[in-house]
Amino acid sequence: MDRLGEGNSSKADPLSVLQAPAEMSVLYELTKMLRNGTLPDVPQAFRKVVHVGHSFGSALSYSLAAMYPTASDALILTGFSQNGSFLAPTVASWDSKLARLNQPLRFGNLSSAAVDLTNVNVTLGEIQQALQTTDLGDFFAGSQPTQLPHMADLPTGYLTWVDAGSNQYAFLLPKYYDPSILQFAESSKFPYTLGELLTIGSGPKMAPMFKGPVQILTGRQDAIYCGGDCLATGDPALASIPAKSKMAFPLARTFEAYIQPDTAHAINLHYNSTAAFNVIQRFLVREGLGP
Repeated sequence: MDRLGEGNSSKADPLSVLQAPAEMSVLYELTKMLRNGTLPDVPQAFRKVVHVGHSFGSALSYSLAAMYPTASDALILTGFSQNGSFLAPTVASWDSKLARLNQPLRFGNLSSAAVDLTNVNVTLGEIQQALQTTDLGDFFAGSQPTQLPHMADLPTGYLTWVDAGSNQYAFLLPKYYDPSILQFAESSKFPYTLGELLTIGSGPKMAPMFKGPVQILTGRQDAIYCGGDCLATGDPALASIPAKSKMAFPLARTFEAYIQPDTAHAINLHYNSTAAFNVIQRFLVREGLGP
């Protein structure tokens, strides 16, 4: 599902509405609709529902299990730990800009027709390649027709990181992803909101009544949740930073913290992402929740 205010979801006020508690409530309501068979265009009721989140989506899924422990049959939390000490330096590295100014063709009110390259003896693709790691590379993002016109003219409060360099620092491990994926990820990124940044740490610290299986899968070199090394715990008795979350799920049927090697935060964008998917699938099969 697209987060509230992102992708195909409707825009909303980025400070007073787009906050973590509101987005968790939306997740809960959608989950009930899946179980009841009342979700539009999905003519089926689901007896089992597994919540698979990534990053902020994992934080929302965790909060869901803490506040509504019977809403989910299992949790898969990727790109996640409960150590929030690395979030501030990560956000600082983003050098956040207003989304409408950073990518004005996608998120502002500048039309692609206003960018006239008819008298320039280079192709748009050549320009984008030359500028892809700069602020100007973001300026040209959205020069092709968009399928999400409702995301244009975003209000102040929708933010994004400054350029591809910030993107790589936070999400990717050099040498372990296709270089072209960085250009794609930067040109197709979506914003975050001021309300989300201010409320991301507002969720419960424990999920004491959740009884389903829990798997946390995080890249070893995750900068956002592990400071660049998920095995650097400083405690010989603690296998990894995500493993500490076991204490938050005292009644979980199964708890597993898996550290994916040679992977940073954006697990899906690395060469070995399919290995991570296999780990998740095998876990669900073992727990009786697979095909």
